[in-house]
Amino acid sequence: MSRYSDTLAHRRVKHFPLPPVDWNRIDAEAPRVLGFDYHGPNSRLPKADAVVITWTSAEWSALDHVMINSDSYRNPTAEHWRDAWLHYAYDAPVDNNDNFTGNPLWGFIRLVEINAKKVLLLKSDAHLAHPPYAAGLSHLIQLLIEQAQPSEIFSIGTAGGSELEEKLADVVITNAAVMNARLKNNQVPYNHETISNSWNVPEQFLQTVRENLFYDINEILTTQQLQTLCQKLNHKLQSSYPLEQLVNAALRPPLPLSKIRLCKDKPLLTTDFYYIAPESGDPKYSTLEMDDAVIAYECKSKNVHFTFIRNISDPLVTGGLPDHVRDDWSSLIYEAFGLYSSFNGALACWAVLAGR
Repeated sequence: MSRYSDTLAHRRVKHFPLPPVDWNRIDAEAPRVLGFDYHGPNSRLPKADAVVITWTSAEWSALDHVMINSDSYRNPTAEHWRDAWLHYAYDAPVDNNDNFTGNPLWGFIRLVEINAKKVLLLKSDAHLAHPPYAAGLSHLIQLLIEQAQPSEIFSIGTAGGSELEEKLADVVITNAAVMNARLKNNQVPYNHETISNSWNVPEQFLQTVRENLFYDINEILTTQQLQTLCQKLNHKLQSSYPLEQLVNAALRPPLPLSKIRLCKDKPLLTTDFYYIAPESGDPKYSTLEMDDAVIAYECKSKNVHFTFIRNISDPLVTGGLPDHVRDDWSSLIYEAFGLYSSFNGALACWAVLAGR
């Protein structure tokens, strides 16, 4: 269970619902849901000023909660809200071997209005690390640009920490990406090329949203919860690692209120394999994820702006642990906290759209 594996991570956390969003605290209104002409999965997309893409199931739930159903609590196990999302599969590839990620490509959509902007929301089932790999994701982005005709595409969701200073549930915003593909995508012409565009982020408004609406991860990040995860790790590995060896400053409760880390021109790293930074960190990158360099390349070629908003769901792992233990511990942290960190990321995306 990790950013690499889009399974229902939020099912594992059963007793801590996401709270409603109290928009009155910042004198704002919730996004307004819009209808549009839909005639099934092969319909063309509606026109939109911006597109927001998210990826895993936990991220999808947080996006829906902030953008669609912010007036109620969100039980992490709830799935009824999915029924209102519309399947989008225009010109999607057909795979008779059932190698795709659980749903017919491309994904599921809704349309909302934020600050007089039409915003298309997409839960993508096309991923760089799964068939049809970069070619499929590139085609999806091309369709989004051609049909919705947005001026900007956002990618939001979970990510790995690149430095110890990036704490669980922090949010990283950047305008740059670089790919390190090793598997099915290493022949793309932009592999290892940093792609960036202009910076357009309402920094003061983002801080207002952070101070008033962000989820306090300490509500669920407790020593007891971490001890439970430590026991899971040791049970799986038949090991006896102490919690003190697994927990560092990026994870140790109580954490300060999650920060928004503005990383202008500092690229995030896109990989097609599950990568976590070495113990010394990887500070040349703003954060670590698995799709966004493809979006940067396609947007840049079509003169469409892009912004990447990533929440730290699995911070840097230290402690002198073997690589497989670091991977497993990182995955357990994602499994337990990915939904809650994604709530902060979705709010930050709303703030960028609403604050301009």
